[in-house]
Amino acid sequence: MSQTARWQPQMWISLSSALIALCALTFAIYQSLLQRQFLRLSVRPHMIISFNYDNDGAGFMFGNTGMGYGTIKTFEVLVDGRPQPNWQEVCRTLGFASSPAFEFLVPYPEEVLKPDSVHRSFWMPYGPEAEELKLKKERIFVKVCYCSVFDECWKVDSRSGLPERVNQCPKPDIAFTAPPL
Repeated sequence: MSQTARWQPQMWISLSSALIALCALTFAIYQSLLQRQFLRLSVRPHMIISFNYDNDGAGFMFGNTGMGYGTIKTFEVLVDGRPQPNWQEVCRTLGFASSPAFEFLVPYPEEVLKPDSVHRSFWMPYGPEAEELKLKKERIFVKVCYCSVFDECWKVDSRSGLPERVNQCPKPDIAFTAPPL
């Protein structure tokens, strides 16, 4: 008689219970992986940068149109391919005759943007300077790198407008800050 044929019912019940517990654990782990993947996809941030103009003026809009929170890692503005330190220098490099009036918002590193929040990042009120900005907008290139709460990162810019997945956000050549007072 084989060894397994002589097992008592308690041994079969214990072995069956252990097998059922192992199956339940495997199923629970699989379900949690599916849930994490679902959450990762459903709470993904989606940053946008676009140039807009209307009867109020002209400038760049920036924000998060996705369903999840996004953490800004880098925000850069280049004029003619050269990084700029602030919006005032952007205007000077563009060749405005005098320092134009403008509104601005500079996202700082590690700032968290909530879902469905779009703001004027740089805005000139309606007038000749806003018209001049519309003519010179192609010289301006805005780049942002951001990450989700799951540490997935993307970069987006004002030319393509489509986020591109990256492993990590590169360090900018020059930190973009608010203009000096």
